[in-house]
Amino acid sequence: GLMLSALIFEAIYRQDIESFIERKEREKLPINGVPLMSLVTPFIYGIFESSIIVVIPLFGLRNNFSQSDVSLFLASFVIGGIILLYFLSRLSDTFSKYKMLLIVSFVLSFIFVVPALTINSAILIITFFILGGLVPSFYTIGLNYTVGSVDRKFMAQANGYFVMMYGAGTIAGPILGAMLIEWNLHFGYWIFAIILCLIFFVTFMFIHKEK
Repeated sequence: GLMLSALIFEAIYRQDIESFIERKEREKLPINGVPLMSLVTPFIYGIFESSIIVVIPLFGLRNNFSQSDVSLFLASFVIGGIILLYFLSRLSDTFSKYKMLLIVSFVLSFIFVVPALTINSAILIITFFILGGLVPSFYTIGLNYTVGSVDRKFMAQANGYFVMMYGAGTIAGPILGAMLIEWNLHFGYWIFAIILCLIFFVTFMFIHKEK
């Protein structure tokens, strides 16, 4: 309703403005012109963001946690994203964004082990708080890395590819999360998350190094 109201308002009050800028054909940025890390990081974030929101309630309720406990898990994840991500973003202004993403993926591969090994509510709340801060850094630090790695004239197109990969991840995430929980309640999703983080780390640490 809000979007429709804004559209009607714009249609009534907008004024056509003639542009006197000389029209030039825009140079296109092929997808292979975007750094590989700039395509992988939003995809991984999309998977994690959309799947964890599905997995936490299923994981909690099927392990006999109360609805209040599950709400605390979700709230902890969100609050972690607000608090920890701020400090990570500040650090990324000082240190190499490429190396920071490697560190984040490496640390996450260990943090994701915790829910597979314990169902202690206090430990899980702390774990989801940390995950809430580290997981979104794939997006924020990845976007900052992209901005610094792509020619200014291609910025909008690179951002388009970035968002496209994020969207693909958000589509795949809930399906993967639900399937993995069904496959194995205690280990399925967490093992997948660990493997995904380690693949990212190994790929960009040893195989596809920063140029």
